[in-house]
Formats: sequence, structure tokens, C-alpha cells
Amino acid sequence: MRLKESKECLTIRDALKIYNSVYFHAFSHPGIGAEEDYVFSNEQLLHLFPNFDEMIESLKALSDMPDDPNDSHSGHGIRNASLRAITSYIHDHYRDNISIQVISKAFYLNANYLSQLFKRELNLTFTEYLTNVRLKQAKHLLLTTELSVREVAESVGFRDYFYFIRVFKKHASQTPRQYKYQARSGLG
Repeated sequence: MRLKESKECLTIRDALKIYNSVYFHAFSHPGIGAEEDYVFSNEQLLHLFPNFDEMIESLKALSDMPDDPNDSHSGHGIRNASLRAITSYIHDHYRDNISIQVISKAFYLNANYLSQLFKRELNLTFTEYLTNVRLKQAKHLLLTTELSVREVAESVGFRDYFYFIRVFKKHASQTPRQYKYQARSGLG
């Protein structure tokens, strides 16, 4: 699939056809139609890949991926290019006030489709995924900084301090302060 000399005459429409054709033939899953993972619009393709070479590299990297579904939470086992880009975006912007509606507009996807994509690929909702990313970073900050619990909550994207404590306790079975104390004193 080397098109070095002729790629200057390719249009975005040609690139979209190439991407979807390669994806369909190389990465269709048994029981799941590859059309579910198509990139549907020129805008979506441009958002995912700034140039043709990056699109090709992405397809090559996808073909080298292990089929380990347990690896999908890191973003490496995600086959859908849009979802890989979205999870990467979430990891870069978890501090911001983001929602599935904001993400769906930014990535030119229907919010309902995006919700189904999270559930199918990651077995999590969008909110669960975002919360897990935020909590992982909160735990890291609790252990490695002298920030107060309130400062940690704000720095990982929780706007409500008390909500952060409730969510943290639900996931970690202890409050952020208890987590910090136990981990630092070697009890946890």
C-alpha cells in the first residue's frame, strides 16, 4: 500500500474509501459487521488523521495489535479508530468539563452511537470511563503530592468536592484521606 508518488492526486474522498476498505477487509470481527467501525465522513477522517501518512500508519499499527480484550482499557486494544482517538482525548482533557455530547460533536459522531461504541468496545459507559480516568489520576496525586483532597478533586475535573469524595469512596471503599494515609503509612 505504498502510494508515495501518486498520493498527491488523492482526494479526501479517496482516503476515506481506502481507510474503510482496508478496515473492512483486515479488521472485521466475527459477529460484528465491520461497517460499525467505518469512518463515515470526510470531517471525521480529517479529525482523526491530519495527513494520509498518519492514516496509513494507524492502519498498520491496528494490524499489529493483540486481540486481548483486557487491554482495551489502556486504549491499545481498541480497534475502532474513532474510539481510540476519543479515549486519547479523554486522557488529555479529563480535567475539563467534558460530556458525551461535547465529545460527539468534536468527533463528528452521534452521541447514541458513541455511547454504544463505549459499551461494545470497553464494556463501560462514557461516564464510567471518564470517572475511572479521573480517579486513577486522583489516586496518583494523593500519593505523590501534598495537595489537599479538595485541590486533588478540582485538578482531576470534579467540580463538586463532596461528589468526588462519594465517588472515590464507592470505587476505593475508603475516602481519599483514608487512601492517602493508608498508602503512605504502608497499611494499604
